[in-house]
Amino acid sequence: KVLKGLYPPGSTVKPMVAMAFLEAGLDPSASVGCGGGLRVGNRVFHCWNRRGHGTVNMAKGIYQSCDVYFYHFAQRIGMDRIAVMARRLGLGQQFDLPVLGQSYGTVTDPAWKQRKYGKPWATFDTVNATIGQGYMLTNPLQLAVMSARIASGLELTPRLLHSPAGPKVRSLGISKEHLDF
Repeated sequence: KVLKGLYPPGSTVKPMVAMAFLEAGLDPSASVGCGGGLRVGNRVFHCWNRRGHGTVNMAKGIYQSCDVYFYHFAQRIGMDRIAVMARRLGLGQQFDLPVLGQSYGTVTDPAWKQRKYGKPWATFDTVNATIGQGYMLTNPLQLAVMSARIASGLELTPRLLHSPAGPKVRSLGISKEHLDF
């Protein structure tokens, strides 16, 4: 399941999305009011907390897992930037491991949807992907790699304990200030 199982990652991607926000220049103190949902077009996308979280900045958005915070700011920066960060942190990647049949999931973006379905990307696609829903799929190893890369700031790659090659490590090029936040 670690390499072949594909699952919607849900809120586990919120730190990665926040990293995309930071790299796009969003001030972490920028806030949005969460009243339990956000209207996008003619539909309301609800937060998991239907009563709302009140005023939410980036830190509160992460530690309270406020969906509205991510819905709001993802629309500002767009899915292309979020998808670039997802790939940079290991989502959608097949790792060089001595096993057969890895499933590498789906990191969605407007070009992907156009290729796959022949349809344009819509704002609701961004909103869904921002909280790890919609078309996005990952395997558990990719989520572990994502977490390790955020925690270390290094482009860590997984390896099996008895793998003959040592770890391949290089900087991700993300500012220490953003990683620390």
